[in-house]
Amino acid sequence: MTHVTLADRTIYLLLAVPITDGELQLVQKQGVDELQDRWEQLSTDVLDWSREGVA
Repeated sequence: MTHVTLADRTIYLLLAVPITDGELQLVQKQGVDELQDRWEQLSTDVLDWSREGVA
């Protein structure tokens, strides 16, 4: 799990983002950076459960 350690505490980052089957396949083939790039290019609201996939 990703974490950041500060002087007096450790903060653990937790975020679950729903992805489509096509987006999962894209990540498996081309990596997560490609998916994130597509989301950025299309200004995708990744927390919109009714959104269209980008792959």
